[in-house]
Amino acid sequence: MRFKDVTAERKTFVSCFKNQSKDTNTIKIFSNGVTKIIYSSSEKSEKVSISNLKRDVKQSEVSYAIKKILKAQPASVEIFYSANGVIHIHKNN
Repeated sequence: MRFKDVTAERKTFVSCFKNQSKDTNTIKIFSNGVTKIIYSSSEKSEKVSISNLKRDVKQSEVSYAIKKILKAQPASVEIFYSANGVIHIHKNN
């Protein structure tokens, strides 16, 4: 599974996101076509949100986000499942 960093292509979204969250240091957006991963970090934590408008997010995509983007182990993160299918993963620094 490959995700491409598409942050440079989403400058307006990144700008809006940074304006909404004053403590955010870094924002990156990754895509494999239909699944999107939004990564954000601050001094206190790192977070990813995973979404797919056409189907449920796969467990392999969750694992990818934890291991490759957050560079963490599943036991060291908190995973939240929202009613609309978006998965939020939180890692304290």
